[in-house]
Amino acid sequence: MTAVVVSLTLVATLGACEGRGDDGGKKASAANVGDKRLGVLRFDDKMTRVAPMVIHEPRMDLRTYCLNLRDTAKKQGKEMPLCFEEKKRARNELKTIRVETAPKAKIGQMMKMLMAQNEGAHFVVDETQTIYQVLDLTHAARRGTAYPRGEVRVISVGDAEPTVKLITENFGSSLKITRHKLKPTSIPAAPKAPPKPDKHGAEPGHH
Repeated sequence: MTAVVVSLTLVATLGACEGRGDDGGKKASAANVGDKRLGVLRFDDKMTRVAPMVIHEPRMDLRTYCLNLRDTAKKQGKEMPLCFEEKKRARNELKTIRVETAPKAKIGQMMKMLMAQNEGAHFVVDETQTIYQVLDLTHAARRGTAYPRGEVRVISVGDAEPTVKLITENFGSSLKITRHKLKPTSIPAAPKAPPKPDKHGAEPGHH
């Protein structure tokens, strides 16, 4: 049940984020006035000021989400691989930017696909080009059954070029860029909400 609630929270957060403006609904603090670097990149829990805006929504953080999911599975006597590699990597290990695009999809749909496959990504980009960093770049994201050590993974339903430029400007223009078009023809259904308790506080079928 806990895993379902965690999934619902992440999906609901992504749904609320879709359609926001280019600042993700967040206001720059007074300290940022006059500084065009309103975004931040996270590497090894260190934050570097950058432009354009990069949103860090705590409820979209894949590290926290996937650790909770694994811990819940462990309590149930099950094994579940993390959607990221716990072993950290150095900046000079980054070699490739993998851009996966699905122009007609929604970010919520793409994240549901990641969750269904227990995979990870570092950035997601919505149709307004708003950039969300959802995983610290010091961790390799799980793709398929592997954790490509040199890969920065970007999932985009909008224009991913500003995100690619952001990464190359901060981690080196020598990074190889690979592009892949996704066809989300079988989007997993959103997890069902747990049944509401009746007026006596019991769930249906548990009287």
